[in-house]
Amino acid sequence: MNYLFGLLIQIDEANPSEICFDFSESKFISPFVIGGVIAISNSLKSQGKKIELIFNKNITTPNYFNAIHFPEGYNFDGMTSVEMNSKLDEYHLKTFIPLVLFPTKATNTESTLRENVLSAISTILRKQLKLTGNLLQAIYYLIDELTNNIADHSGSEKGILFSQFYPTKNYMDICIADFGKGIKQTYIDSGKSNPTSHEEAIEFAIKGKSTKNQAVSRGFGISTSRKMLTEGLKGKFFLYSGNAMFYQNFEKQGIIALPENACFKGCIVALRIPTIPNNDFDFYKYTE
Repeated sequence: MNYLFGLLIQIDEANPSEICFDFSESKFISPFVIGGVIAISNSLKSQGKKIELIFNKNITTPNYFNAIHFPEGYNFDGMTSVEMNSKLDEYHLKTFIPLVLFPTKATNTESTLRENVLSAISTILRKQLKLTGNLLQAIYYLIDELTNNIADHSGSEKGILFSQFYPTKNYMDICIADFGKGIKQTYIDSGKSNPTSHEEAIEFAIKGKSTKNQAVSRGFGISTSRKMLTEGLKGKFFLYSGNAMFYQNFEKQGIIALPENACFKGCIVALRIPTIPNNDFDFYKYTE
Protein backbone atom coordinates (compact mmCIF):
# COMPACT_ATOMS: atom_id res chain seq x y z
CA MET A 1 0.00 0.00 0.00
CA ASN A 2 3.00 2.30 0.43
CA TYR A 3 3.19 2.37 -3.38
CA LEU A 4 -0.25 3.98 -3.54
CA PHE A 5 0.55 6.52 -0.81
CA GLY A 6 3.75 7.53 -2.59
CA LEU A 7 1.94 7.72 -5.91
CA LEU A 8 -0.66 10.14 -4.58
CA ILE A 9 2.00 12.31 -2.91
CA GLN A 10 4.02 12.44 -6.13
CA ILE A 11 0.95 13.43 -8.17
CA ASP A 12 -0.10 16.07 -5.65
CA GLU A 13 3.35 17.67 -5.54
CA ALA A 14 3.76 17.76 -9.34
CA ASN A 15 0.08 18.52 -10.11
CA PRO A 16 0.46 17.47 -13.77
CA SER A 17 -2.30 17.63 -16.36
CA GLU A 18 -1.06 14.34 -17.87
CA ILE A 19 -0.06 11.30 -15.80
CA CYS A 20 1.72 8.17 -16.98
CA PHE A 21 1.61 4.89 -15.05
CA ASP A 22 4.71 3.00 -16.19
CA PHE A 23 4.46 -0.79 -15.86
CA SER A 24 7.21 -1.51 -18.37
CA GLU A 25 9.32 -3.28 -15.74
CA SER A 26 6.41 -5.19 -14.22
CA LYS A 27 5.73 -8.89 -14.63
CA PHE A 28 3.21 -9.21 -11.80
CA ILE A 29 1.28 -6.71 -9.71
CA SER A 30 -0.44 -7.21 -6.36
CA PRO A 31 -4.25 -7.06 -6.48
CA PHE A 32 -4.07 -4.21 -3.96
CA VAL A 33 -1.94 -2.12 -6.34
CA ILE A 34 -4.09 -3.03 -9.33
CA GLY A 35 -7.33 -2.06 -7.59
CA GLY A 36 -5.72 1.08 -6.20
CA VAL A 37 -4.28 2.23 -9.51
CA ILE A 38 -7.63 1.73 -11.26
CA ALA A 39 -9.45 3.67 -8.54
CA ILE A 40 -6.88 6.48 -8.49
CA SER A 41 -6.67 6.78 -12.30
CA ASN A 42 -10.47 6.95 -12.64
CA SER A 43 -10.63 9.56 -9.89
CA LEU A 44 -7.97 11.61 -11.72
CA LYS A 45 -9.87 11.28 -15.01
CA SER A 46 -12.95 12.74 -13.31
CA GLN A 47 -10.78 15.76 -12.44
CA GLY A 48 -9.91 16.26 -16.10
CA LYS A 49 -6.47 14.64 -15.99
CA LYS A 50 -5.18 12.70 -18.99
CA ILE A 51 -4.06 9.17 -18.03
CA GLU A 52 -1.65 6.91 -19.95
CA LEU A 53 -0.51 3.39 -19.07
CA ILE A 54 2.71 1.92 -20.49
CA PHE A 55 3.41 -1.82 -20.59
CA ASN A 56 6.50 -3.87 -21.38
CA LYS A 57 6.77 -4.88 -25.04
CA ASN A 58 8.19 -8.24 -23.92
CA ILE A 59 5.72 -10.89 -25.06
CA THR A 60 5.20 -12.47 -21.63
CA THR A 61 4.28 -9.35 -19.73
CA PRO A 62 1.41 -8.01 -21.90
CA ASN A 63 -0.17 -11.46 -21.71
CA TYR A 64 -0.54 -11.08 -17.94
CA PHE A 65 -2.21 -7.70 -18.23
CA ASN A 66 -4.41 -8.94 -21.05
CA ALA A 67 -5.40 -12.03 -19.06
CA ILE A 68 -6.62 -9.99 -16.11
CA HIS A 69 -8.24 -7.37 -18.40
CA PHE A 70 -6.17 -4.54 -16.93
CA PRO A 71 -6.91 -1.63 -16.98
CA GLU A 72 -10.39 -1.51 -18.57
CA GLY A 73 -11.86 -4.48 -16.68
CA TYR A 74 -13.97 -7.32 -17.99
CA ASN A 75 -17.02 -6.05 -19.89
CA PHE A 76 -20.24 -7.80 -18.80
CA ASP A 77 -22.65 -5.29 -20.31
CA GLY A 78 -25.77 -6.93 -21.72
CA MET A 79 -24.90 -10.46 -20.53
CA THR A 80 -27.29 -12.70 -18.61
CA SER A 81 -26.12 -14.72 -15.60
CA VAL A 82 -25.93 -17.86 -17.76
CA GLU A 83 -23.89 -16.07 -20.43
CA MET A 84 -21.49 -14.72 -17.79
CA ASN A 85 -20.89 -18.15 -16.28
CA SER A 86 -20.26 -19.59 -19.73
CA LYS A 87 -17.90 -16.75 -20.68
CA LEU A 88 -15.94 -17.10 -17.45
CA ASP A 89 -15.50 -20.88 -17.63
CA GLU A 90 -11.88 -20.37 -18.68
CA TYR A 91 -11.07 -18.81 -15.29
CA HIS A 92 -12.11 -21.84 -13.26
CA LEU A 93 -8.63 -23.30 -13.63
CA LYS A 94 -6.81 -19.98 -13.11
CA THR A 95 -5.49 -18.55 -9.85
CA PHE A 96 -7.20 -15.18 -10.35
CA ILE A 97 -10.47 -13.65 -11.40
CA PRO A 98 -10.42 -11.02 -14.13
CA LEU A 99 -10.49 -7.37 -13.10
CA VAL A 100 -14.15 -6.40 -12.80
CA LEU A 101 -15.62 -2.90 -12.90
CA PHE A 102 -19.19 -3.52 -11.76
CA PRO A 103 -22.15 -1.10 -12.01
CA THR A 104 -23.26 0.74 -8.88
CA LYS A 105 -26.49 2.51 -9.84
CA ALA A 106 -29.77 1.47 -8.21
CA THR A 107 -31.73 0.95 -11.44
CA ASN A 108 -33.29 -2.49 -11.90
CA THR A 109 -31.09 -3.20 -14.93
CA GLU A 110 -27.82 -2.27 -13.22
CA SER A 111 -28.78 -3.96 -9.93
CA THR A 112 -29.53 -7.17 -11.81
CA LEU A 113 -26.27 -6.91 -13.76
CA ARG A 114 -24.32 -6.36 -10.53
CA GLU A 115 -25.97 -9.38 -8.89
CA ASN A 116 -25.23 -11.52 -11.97
CA VAL A 117 -21.59 -10.40 -12.00
CA LEU A 118 -21.11 -11.24 -8.32
CA SER A 119 -22.85 -14.58 -8.77
CA ALA A 120 -20.53 -15.47 -11.65
CA ILE A 121 -17.48 -14.40 -9.60
CA SER A 122 -18.66 -16.55 -6.70
CA THR A 123 -18.91 -19.55 -9.03
CA ILE A 124 -15.32 -18.98 -10.21
CA LEU A 125 -14.01 -18.78 -6.65
CA ARG A 126 -15.84 -21.93 -5.60
CA LYS A 127 -14.32 -23.91 -8.46
CA GLN A 128 -10.86 -22.34 -8.13
CA LEU A 129 -10.51 -22.75 -4.39
CA LYS A 130 -12.42 -26.04 -4.12
CA LEU A 131 -13.83 -24.89 -0.79
CA THR A 132 -17.11 -25.76 0.88
CA GLY A 133 -18.97 -24.94 4.08
CA ASN A 134 -18.38 -21.98 6.38
CA LEU A 135 -15.19 -20.73 4.72
CA LEU A 136 -16.75 -20.51 1.27
CA GLN A 137 -19.86 -18.90 2.77
CA ALA A 138 -17.66 -16.32 4.52
CA ILE A 139 -15.85 -15.38 1.30
CA TYR A 140 -19.20 -14.95 -0.48
CA TYR A 141 -20.42 -12.81 2.42
CA LEU A 142 -17.36 -10.53 2.44
CA ILE A 143 -17.55 -9.89 -1.31
CA ASP A 144 -21.32 -9.33 -1.26
CA GLU A 145 -21.27 -7.03 1.76
CA LEU A 146 -18.39 -4.84 0.64
CA THR A 147 -19.45 -4.53 -3.01
CA ASN A 148 -22.99 -3.60 -1.97
CA ASN A 149 -21.51 -0.94 0.30
CA ILE A 150 -20.02 0.71 -2.76
CA ALA A 151 -23.39 0.69 -4.52
CA ASP A 152 -25.20 2.01 -1.43
CA HIS A 153 -22.78 4.66 -0.17
CA SER A 154 -19.95 5.67 -2.48
CA GLY A 155 -21.56 7.68 -5.26
CA SER A 156 -18.92 6.09 -7.50
CA GLU A 157 -19.59 5.50 -11.18
CA LYS A 158 -18.23 1.94 -10.90
CA GLY A 159 -16.99 -0.45 -8.27
CA ILE A 160 -13.71 -2.36 -8.65
CA LEU A 161 -13.08 -6.01 -7.78
CA PHE A 162 -9.97 -8.09 -8.34
CA SER A 163 -8.69 -11.26 -6.67
CA GLN A 164 -5.54 -13.41 -6.77
CA PHE A 165 -5.25 -16.86 -5.19
CA TYR A 166 -1.85 -18.17 -4.01
CA PRO A 167 -2.19 -21.98 -3.79
CA THR A 168 1.28 -22.62 -2.32
CA LYS A 169 0.78 -19.93 0.33
CA ASN A 170 -2.79 -20.93 1.24
CA TYR A 171 -4.34 -17.49 1.04
CA MET A 172 -6.12 -15.20 -1.41
CA ASP A 173 -5.98 -11.42 -1.81
CA ILE A 174 -9.07 -9.43 -2.73
CA CYS A 175 -9.19 -5.73 -3.53
CA ILE A 176 -12.57 -3.98 -3.54
CA ALA A 177 -12.45 -0.27 -4.34
CA ASP A 178 -14.32 2.73 -5.68
CA PHE A 179 -13.52 6.23 -6.86
CA GLY A 180 -16.47 7.97 -5.21
CA LYS A 181 -16.77 10.54 -2.43
CA GLY A 182 -15.14 8.63 0.41
CA ILE A 183 -16.31 7.60 3.87
CA LYS A 184 -16.10 11.03 5.53
CA GLN A 185 -18.23 12.76 2.89
CA THR A 186 -20.76 9.93 2.95
CA TYR A 187 -21.35 10.47 6.67
CA ILE A 188 -21.61 14.23 6.18
CA ASP A 189 -24.08 13.85 3.30
CA SER A 190 -26.25 11.49 5.36
CA GLY A 191 -26.93 14.21 7.93
CA LYS A 192 -26.55 11.60 10.66
CA SER A 193 -22.95 12.36 11.62
CA ASN A 194 -20.36 15.05 11.03
CA PRO A 195 -16.86 13.55 11.39
CA THR A 196 -14.19 16.22 11.70
CA SER A 197 -11.45 14.09 10.12
CA HIS A 198 -10.97 11.05 7.91
CA GLU A 199 -9.65 9.13 10.93
CA GLU A 200 -12.89 9.80 12.81
CA ALA A 201 -14.95 8.78 9.77
CA ILE A 202 -13.09 5.47 9.52
CA GLU A 203 -13.61 4.93 13.26
CA PHE A 204 -17.36 5.40 12.74
CA ALA A 205 -17.30 2.88 9.88
CA ILE A 206 -15.35 0.14 11.66
CA LYS A 207 -17.62 0.45 14.70
CA GLY A 208 -20.74 0.11 12.55
CA LYS A 209 -22.13 3.63 12.94
CA SER A 210 -25.06 3.91 10.55
CA THR A 211 -25.62 6.46 7.80
CA LYS A 212 -29.34 5.65 7.64
CA ASN A 213 -32.39 6.07 9.86
CA GLN A 214 -33.52 2.45 9.60
CA ALA A 215 -32.83 0.37 12.67
CA VAL A 216 -31.73 -2.55 10.47
CA SER A 217 -28.93 -0.58 8.83
CA ARG A 218 -25.40 -1.84 9.46
CA GLY A 219 -23.69 1.35 8.34
CA PHE A 220 -20.95 0.31 5.93
CA GLY A 221 -21.04 -3.36 6.95
CA ILE A 222 -17.34 -2.96 7.65
CA SER A 223 -17.63 -3.78 11.34
CA THR A 224 -19.04 -7.26 10.72
CA SER A 225 -16.76 -7.97 7.77
CA ARG A 226 -13.53 -7.09 9.55
CA LYS A 227 -14.45 -9.13 12.64
CA MET A 228 -15.36 -12.15 10.54
CA LEU A 229 -12.11 -11.94 8.59
CA THR A 230 -9.66 -11.12 11.37
CA GLU A 231 -11.17 -12.81 14.43
CA GLY A 232 -12.90 -15.74 12.76
CA LEU A 233 -10.68 -16.55 9.78
CA LYS A 234 -7.41 -15.11 11.20
CA GLY A 235 -6.95 -12.98 8.09
CA LYS A 236 -6.00 -9.35 7.49
CA PHE A 237 -8.20 -6.33 6.78
CA PHE A 238 -7.11 -2.98 5.38
CA LEU A 239 -9.19 0.13 4.69
CA TYR A 240 -8.04 3.37 3.05
CA SER A 241 -10.16 6.49 2.57
CA GLY A 242 -9.22 10.17 2.59
CA ASN A 243 -5.87 10.59 4.30
CA ALA A 244 -6.42 7.80 6.85
CA MET A 245 -6.02 4.04 6.88
CA PHE A 246 -7.17 1.23 9.14
CA TYR A 247 -5.35 -2.09 9.51
CA GLN A 248 -6.36 -5.16 11.50
CA ASN A 249 -5.19 -8.74 11.87
CA PHE A 250 -6.05 -11.24 14.60
CA GLU A 251 -3.39 -9.75 16.90
CA LYS A 252 -3.60 -5.98 16.49
CA GLN A 253 -5.46 -3.10 14.89
CA GLY A 254 -5.16 0.64 14.49
CA ILE A 255 -6.11 3.80 12.57
CA ILE A 256 -3.21 5.75 11.07
CA ALA A 257 -3.29 9.35 9.81
CA LEU A 258 -1.48 9.90 6.53
CA PRO A 259 -0.07 13.14 5.05
CA GLU A 260 -2.69 15.48 3.57
CA ASN A 261 -1.23 15.02 0.09
CA ALA A 262 -1.73 11.22 0.34
CA CYS A 263 -5.48 11.85 0.39
CA PHE A 264 -7.62 9.57 -1.81
CA LYS A 265 -11.20 10.68 -2.31
CA GLY A 266 -12.68 7.20 -2.72
CA CYS A 267 -12.27 4.02 -0.70
CA ILE A 268 -9.98 0.98 -1.05
CA VAL A 269 -10.47 -2.24 0.93
CA ALA A 270 -7.82 -4.98 0.88
CA LEU A 271 -8.56 -8.45 2.25
CA ARG A 272 -6.09 -11.27 2.83
CA ILE A 273 -8.10 -14.45 3.40
CA PRO A 274 -6.55 -17.76 4.55
CA THR A 275 -7.89 -20.62 2.43
CA ILE A 276 -7.10 -23.46 4.84
CA PRO A 277 -10.41 -24.70 6.35
CA ASN A 278 -10.76 -23.70 10.01
CA ASN A 279 -12.97 -26.09 11.96
CA ASP A 280 -13.30 -23.58 14.82
CA PHE A 281 -14.78 -20.89 12.58
CA ASP A 282 -18.54 -20.32 13.00
CA PHE A 283 -19.92 -18.19 10.18
CA TYR A 284 -23.16 -17.34 12.03
CA LYS A 285 -21.29 -15.96 15.02
CA TYR A 286 -20.29 -12.95 12.91
CA THR A 287 -23.48 -12.20 10.96
CA GLU A 288 -26.00 -9.62 12.10
